[in-house]
Amino acid sequence: MAGDGTPFSYPIKLLPYSIRFNLALNRIYSDKTDTPCRVNSGGPMKPNQAATRLRWLSRAAFLILLTSSAQAQSVTATIPLPAAPSSVAVNPVTNKIYVASAGTGNSVTVIDGATNSYTVVPVGSAPNQVAVNPITNKIYVANQGNNTVTVIDGATNNTTTVATTGTNPIALAVNPETNKIYVANTASGNVTVIDGGSNATSTLKVGSQPRAVAVNFVTNKIYVANEGSNSVTVIDGSNNSTVTVQVGGPPISAAVNPTTNMIYVVAGNGLTVINGATNGTTAVPTGVNPTQVAVNPVTNKIYVANNGNAPNYAGSVTVVDGATNSTTTVPAGSIARAVTVNPTTNRIYIENEGSNNITVLDGATNNTTTLAVGTGPSTAAMNPITNRLYVANSGSSNVSVVDGATNFIIGQVAAGNGQQVAFGFTLAAVNPVTNKTYVATGDGNVTVIDGASDTVVSTIPIEGAASDIAVNPATNKIYAALGDQSGYRVAVIDGITQQAVYIPIGTGYASLSVNPVTNKVYAVLYNGVTVIDGATNSATFLPLPTASDQYAYAVAVNPVTNKIYVTIASQGGSDGTVAVIDGATNSITYIAEPGALYDIAVNPATNKIYVPNGVSVTVIDGATNDTVTLPATGAAALVVGINPITNKIYVPNSFSGTLMVIDGVTNNITTLPAGPIAEAVAGPFAAVVNPTTNKIYLPYVGSLTILDGATNTETSVPIPAATGYSSTAVNPVTNKVYVASPNSPADPVTVAIIQEESVQTLPLTTAIAPLPNNQTPTFDFTAQSSTVTVPDSVYYQVDTWQNGWTKAKGANPLFDGTISGLQPGFHTLFAFAGDGQQATSTELSPLVGSIQAYGFVVSPPVTFVGIDTTTQGTWSGVYGSGGYLIANEAPSYLNYATVTFAGDFAYTWAGETSDARALQTAPGASTRIASAFTQYYNTPFSFNININDGNAHQVALYLLDWDSNSRSETITISDASTGQVYDSKTFSGFHSGKWAIWNVKGNLNFTITPNAGPAAAVSGIFFN
Repeated sequence: MAGDGTPFSYPIKLLPYSIRFNLALNRIYSDKTDTPCRVNSGGPMKPNQAATRLRWLSRAAFLILLTSSAQAQSVTATIPLPAAPSSVAVNPVTNKIYVASAGTGNSVTVIDGATNSYTVVPVGSAPNQVAVNPITNKIYVANQGNNTVTVIDGATNNTTTVATTGTNPIALAVNPETNKIYVANTASGNVTVIDGGSNATSTLKVGSQPRAVAVNFVTNKIYVANEGSNSVTVIDGSNNSTVTVQVGGPPISAAVNPTTNMIYVVAGNGLTVINGATNGTTAVPTGVNPTQVAVNPVTNKIYVANNGNAPNYAGSVTVVDGATNSTTTVPAGSIARAVTVNPTTNRIYIENEGSNNITVLDGATNNTTTLAVGTGPSTAAMNPITNRLYVANSGSSNVSVVDGATNFIIGQVAAGNGQQVAFGFTLAAVNPVTNKTYVATGDGNVTVIDGASDTVVSTIPIEGAASDIAVNPATNKIYAALGDQSGYRVAVIDGITQQAVYIPIGTGYASLSVNPVTNKVYAVLYNGVTVIDGATNSATFLPLPTASDQYAYAVAVNPVTNKIYVTIASQGGSDGTVAVIDGATNSITYIAEPGALYDIAVNPATNKIYVPNGVSVTVIDGATNDTVTLPATGAAALVVGINPITNKIYVPNSFSGTLMVIDGVTNNITTLPAGPIAEAVAGPFAAVVNPTTNKIYLPYVGSLTILDGATNTETSVPIPAATGYSSTAVNPVTNKVYVASPNSPADPVTVAIIQEESVQTLPLTTAIAPLPNNQTPTFDFTAQSSTVTVPDSVYYQVDTWQNGWTKAKGANPLFDGTISGLQPGFHTLFAFAGDGQQATSTELSPLVGSIQAYGFVVSPPVTFVGIDTTTQGTWSGVYGSGGYLIANEAPSYLNYATVTFAGDFAYTWAGETSDARALQTAPGASTRIASAFTQYYNTPFSFNININDGNAHQVALYLLDWDSNSRSETITISDASTGQVYDSKTFSGFHSGKWAIWNVKGNLNFTITPNAGPAAAVSGIFFN
């Protein structure tokens, strides 16, 4: 919302796709429904997964366009193949790469783009070309040796064989709009048309020796290049009628620009341009010995790879302006065999088979760089979503994985006047919702950097030097821990007004952590923790038992369990403790853990806590508090970072210059070199993880080491003018990294801005349409295009784009998605629209819409609010505004919940009494009843509460031990479908009456188990 209460909108120029997210901008909770255009919790959940409650806040809805810039590129992995490759294709939706190998291989190697692991799938004889239909997730392989097409199921890798209706199938392409596959049979001069739904086949006669196939899915026209008859057969996909167009020589490659309806054919020693509307032709000159053509439909540029002539085969690429047909020739390597275009980054890759490298061409400037790959690179495919190029090397029988957007500093800004902070390293924090970065400097200011413009937009004065800074993206509040002559406080900054209020917190420099689910902030002091309620700014101090040589140091929050973990370290590093705070009750338990406990991190997905202890790492089981200490693999293990998506934990060993990579499943450790050894004593002093791209950032004095989590390869970026410890913060939405480094005391802090992943540059128009408050959100994707008729689909995933994308339901123009099984906390949803063009030809890179993203907070279905011992039985005006059930009294029926009992009966101790412990019989009533839902002696009983409006509601149970002082009972709340336990608490000492209060949503079972006393009892159930 804007400052005047009006909703924000984000107009951005459209081409070629837009995705509109329609959501409510206040507190809205998802439900399970089959209504179209709905994001909901979606069915039963797996064990240990919280039911989804999407709490969309007015400042938590956002939409950001991902941008790119010129950056260095590098080979990050090499993947072996069983034999020389013949073709490679990408499914950007599933992030799978398919490489065909003929000869002794006769297989397709399926590469997982997220991990670079691979599987070999047997296919037919002499597989020659691969094409993908991302809509159906089917992969088609033309087997030239035995006249078949192998159909691979992308989900299972199971195969089906389809016999072609001709001989020597050499090429194929898919029309995803019609789900038809066109196979060129070069020896028989015909095309086999495969129905993708039934695998039924039909035959079309074309010219002599068909060599290549390209599809214009907009016009449903198929273009078959006939090498033997110097022609192109144009097939009308709607009725299979054909037209023959003569070209300037033997055609060997074809590509389509669906935006302009122009077809480009490498024919003889030049390029023939076919007008798709009239079938008229134009000849365009190229370089010497052209071999392949590719199109960037966004820029309307066409690229032709030219082999060159003997003896040196000096290759080149001809750049054709599609509007004028004017040409520019750019030198490339020896035997420029193929060309691959990434339309989203405007980078063109020429595979130079003779010089064993690729030429990387900047489409905006025609500037080039060269990157060595394997031996004999002959073909390649690009995944524009992850910006990874997969180069098939025929000479070395492997695939080189090229990171198309490695880290590069795109700008610098100055923050503050350079005064040093007194304590702490983490002085930069990002709000991905607003795309703002906050840098606390030692001069009593917070510098605000706008992520869209990479400029300083304001400086917020605060009353002191900050020791830490943190952001709650759900409320748009920034928290800075201060300590000076005015005392120790936390400055609470409103992200909209940029005004600060100050909360006294106790004694000692503080480190901060935020729980966006509960809106609580935890400030760790030397001798305790101050808990700040983000809604009221009230503060509660929790003392920690610290000895004279001990102090509390680091804090981490698990929003799933609402547990807070604080390390208590000794100055000598021998005696340490981890304090575990229950966020609902503020009760504390302690786990002894000797060592230098200077950092701690939580994986909410596994409920594991990781504590580096100076020499190794202790793993705490969050459910039991049991610990496991891992073997030491280096020196000075002081900091830790976690990628919850991959379940990998990163612990640098500062004094030995190594990095421990812990597998969260097995606890196995891989040790890697980390950063410059000469600077090992100066870091790294943090391990910052971006789960979106699986990159890990290790800051040193003067440099930043970046680890690719998929390949464990490292690069290093120098940080200009850095003379001290740097603070690193990552925006997982824009994938920009902010490194704040102090210079000399008289100079400003330098903030280096690094563009981590340069993906998706297609300009879009997007808008957020707010709905009335307090409705179940309708969340729809609307895909629009100015260049194609109908975008095929919308895909989405949460928190990363390294994994497979989920296809949204529905059809153009409206699509809808379902999110389920998310852990509580802050999440980011990514989505893009696709036109299926990646299936039309293996010689044309995929064209997809830009990735859109916005953030949201997931709250757990059950949150314990607390205990009330003062209200007793006088509940009117406090509880029951939404309905109530009192044992042996008429219920107040609910309009959003049903309550069903099992294994209980109602018992009355006193039907009429004035005792304040007894419940009022109705709102405002003077009559009271002492009664209970119960069961005999040691037998548990249960009841079901089904909240059916999709929202969260307060449920308060009144516990009364009327006839004794000995009752003790455990109340367990679990998912009615899966049995997953969300909370379990034991209550005793309620002779005078006690209220147990939760916020709940969904379909839940409450089980009351007696521990001591006559029997378990609940006197009433009250809803607010």
